[in-house]
Amino acid sequence: MTQNLIIAKNSSVEQKVNKIVNEVLDAWKKTTETWLGIGKSLSEYQLDRTEEGKEIWKGVQTKLNQSGLGKSTIDKLVVIGKNKILQNKKYIKQLPASYDKLYSLTTIKISDEVFKQKLENGEINTDITTKEIEILKEEYRIDFKGSTINQKIVKLDSKNKKTMIEIQMTQTYLANNLQDINEKLLQVKMLFRNSKSVSVETKGLFKKKLNQGDVDE
Repeated sequence: MTQNLIIAKNSSVEQKVNKIVNEVLDAWKKTTETWLGIGKSLSEYQLDRTEEGKEIWKGVQTKLNQSGLGKSTIDKLVVIGKNKILQNKKYIKQLPASYDKLYSLTTIKISDEVFKQKLENGEINTDITTKEIEILKEEYRIDFKGSTINQKIVKLDSKNKKTMIEIQMTQTYLANNLQDINEKLLQVKMLFRNSKSVSVETKGLFKKKLNQGDVDE
């Protein structure tokens, strides 16, 4: 009796795996809407944490791999499926019909509002090139470069018992890069705006100088 149940269960899982794999393969290389649909479906299958769900997801990945879809491609499609802006039907006509470009759009470090603005003003559109996406990524890259930044220190805040990252820089560097630093800090704050575990803040003289907008070298 138990053996029959196991066989029936395995048969059910196999049927579901084959159904999902066939859906993905049949839709391969089609429209933007199809890519978004595949991504959404895969992300939902991945999020099913029941025992059967995990077994199905493992089988789907294995069979898709055997059919020529690598882990990297599957992972990109899952990311596309989880992105709420890409999944918003309002923007389908503005999106490129390439899963690789759709994924690349999710890697641009911008807020949801800025992302929406770029879709609405046409900066992100169906004809956007890989090079143009790379330019956007570079434009919004969060990066404090320059040998004048002394060091980045990760340490424990003894008062609040929290791990913190401290960035130190010279007065000269601050004076020469004030606007850029302000912009980068804003980007960092936007990245963690909905986080209950991370806070971004400036302190002391550094905070005062940034607020005043004037730095004495």
